[in-house]
Amino acid sequence: RRRAREIRGPLAYCRVRDAAGARYSVLASRGKFQLLLSDAALSLEWTQASEMEPAEVEDASFDDRATARDCASALAWLGQLDVIEPFARPVDARSAQAYRAIVDDPIDLEAIEGKLRRGEYAASRGAGFAADVRRVHRNVVDYCELADAADAAVYRAAQVFIAAFQGRWRERLESKPVATSSFEAADVAPWLPDRAPSRALASVEDSRRPEDLVGMRVEIFWHRDNRWYAAVVDEFRRKDGRARVEYDDGQTEWMDVSKERYRVLGPAAASAGALISVQKLGILVWAKSNAHPWWPAELC
Repeated sequence: RRRAREIRGPLAYCRVRDAAGARYSVLASRGKFQLLLSDAALSLEWTQASEMEPAEVEDASFDDRATARDCASALAWLGQLDVIEPFARPVDARSAQAYRAIVDDPIDLEAIEGKLRRGEYAASRGAGFAADVRRVHRNVVDYCELADAADAAVYRAAQVFIAAFQGRWRERLESKPVATSSFEAADVAPWLPDRAPSRALASVEDSRRPEDLVGMRVEIFWHRDNRWYAAVVDEFRRKDGRARVEYDDGQTEWMDVSKERYRVLGPAAASAGALISVQKLGILVWAKSNAHPWWPAELC
């Protein structure tokens, strides 16, 4: 029953493997066919995944070959991919209650970097690091499936994320011997990149009138959470001076922006289908737009 639900469900929440042991992320379903993303080649194909076995446990056979440098390099490489955006930081406080009801052991890439920097993988080494990266993916899939959260964009981002990691991890480690070098914080630090400076933003004390912010992408500071949240200002109501703000998680509110701490990121996308970013990894291409937050394709 679980196998049938995973492979034929509306978002096909699963990973599968073929008879030869090759692993795939299932990105979508259409009738009897599923769109599979190969770990090894990062290539796409439509096929009948119902004949394959669910791969509920990822291939960890290379984990004990990883050095501190391998882990730091893998994390830095993942950090350059746009597709990791939903998993880079903890789930925002407004969604945390529902998320924690399903996911009792949350993890994100920022937390993994912190553990690397503090030497917390000294005992578990590469196996502990890789297990945490895989847990990022497993938590997303569990939440989307069990919460019936039909967020195809986040689901597909998670599927690309795990395929990219597993493919890169295997490629880097398959010809290496078991690692014996130290995993203390001092051993990891040289291989982790310096933290990137904050991107250039308009001054928090922006001089624009609230009505001039319509159509702008902004970040609004929530003092209770001590965090910035990205949003788009899409309407201004003159009768009370409030603006309608839509956050990236889909929540909206009317607020007096002049009384909030905010910063302007720039114009919002011009249209519902406007392309925001495109990235390529081998023959795999994925893009982000307003109409389709994340979609995968393949170069022909």
